Amino acid sequence: MNNDKFTIAKIFTDNAVIQCNKPFFLWGCASSNSVIFVYIYDFQNKLVKQAKTVTNKKGCWRVRFSPMKPSLENHTIQFTCNSKGGDLCLHQELKNILFGDVWLCSGQSNMAMNYHEVPNALSNPYTLKNSHIIENYSSANIRLIKLQSPLDKKNNRIEAPIESWCNCKPEYSKNFSSLAFFFGQKLQENLGNTPIGLIDASESGSMIEQWMSMSTYNQIVARYNLKKIAHPVISNCFNTMISHIKSLSIKGIVWYQGCSNTYSDDAVNYYPILLKGLISEWRKIFNPYIFKKTIPFYIVQLSTSGKRENALNNECYFAQQRWNQTLVSESIKNSGIVVTLDLGDSGDIADVHPINKYDVADRLANMVLSKTYGLSLAKGVYSPLPIKARRKRRALIVKFKYTKNLKVGDGTMLRGFIIAGGNKLFEYADAYIKGDSVVVCPLPDSRIETPKFVRYAWSKNPNVNLVNDSGLPCGSFEISI
Repeated sequence: MNNDKFTIAKIFTDNAVIQCNKPFFLWGCASSNSVIFVYIYDFQNKLVKQAKTVTNKKGCWRVRFSPMKPSLENHTIQFTCNSKGGDLCLHQELKNILFGDVWLCSGQSNMAMNYHEVPNALSNPYTLKNSHIIENYSSANIRLIKLQSPLDKKNNRIEAPIESWCNCKPEYSKNFSSLAFFFGQKLQENLGNTPIGLIDASESGSMIEQWMSMSTYNQIVARYNLKKIAHPVISNCFNTMISHIKSLSIKGIVWYQGCSNTYSDDAVNYYPILLKGLISEWRKIFNPYIFKKTIPFYIVQLSTSGKRENALNNECYFAQQRWNQTLVSESIKNSGIVVTLDLGDSGDIADVHPINKYDVADRLANMVLSKTYGLSLAKGVYSPLPIKARRKRRALIVKFKYTKNLKVGDGTMLRGFIIAGGNKLFEYADAYIKGDSVVVCPLPDSRIETPKFVRYAWSKNPNVNLVNDSGLPCGSFEISI
């Protein structure tokens, strides 16, 4: 490092949002044994906090501050670096800083997509609706920053380019994650006096292995005796994006990924283990030891894709992945799963990239507002979830939570259930609703005498209609007695 260079971490720029109501760190680099002073001034230029530290032998420095309250007023942060011997004094300043809630929005292409990337954008009604909102919305209380895709497709620990934080304006938001934009917009409108900072850290086509450190991946492989994949990009998204914002205090994480891990039995079977490992690692990274509460981690479930057909006795990786995501969310604290089966492309062929990001974000924001912020909403925010099954003669009765009365979403006959005995050879089944349960019965000509397994929505693009009393759809699942 150049000895006369004094830097602040690239995630901190003018117009940034720094996490409120939590201790937070600021950090950077300078020559070794330099003395760093940091001063925070409010909008009236009143000094509200200050800190001092000394760089280590490698020239790294970090200061800790006690929590700041949320504020819509711009603050200024001034930095002074006095080099060893006092012969050099360097200054830097960050302007227009807000203290609010910072959300990390990560995953692959469905998180990364902006409305310009939607097929047939100009003729699609959802895209026209989305673009109208984005192109006519500005707010200084929502700030955006995008971490660029990795430049190094190998495994080198380079830092991907980071754009500066900017106010939410059409010229910036139109090239930002549409899902993240709509999510942040609804949060801020409901939270009022709390600014929202959105970090878009996404990479199209990325596998989950790219988003965890090599050490964590190797530990998981060894612990669970997994087959290690030979791929040059393992950990590259972590190394180029996530590792460089370690110690950043944030409010929570939104995760939309999983398609790229549906290519084989191993990929799908390993996914729950890897996802739990990633969540554990990220919670440690973005939840410094000085703040012991578990940060929220929300998952957007895979939507529809491909041809409308029933898998029946063919394994469906997409359906299994949806169920994987649900099981992980249910097995960890402070998490939630957003089901999107009804928000994918309609018709016999669905694009893997659902166009309707507005309603996905709305559903996600409702869950976060209820679960994380404790707001009372008019409708429920959880999709119905099967919790147990029991056999009654030749039928299986599946009981659900997050509902009092299940419903058929389109007012027709209940669709999407298949049933199997111990040999797991599935057949189509009849099903009807009974309060918070679904009774699944073999067809009259079925050879299944003792049913054991039930699947629902078990295909890439299922034609299904089970919802709860809040109108939220049930996701793909497999349950047995």
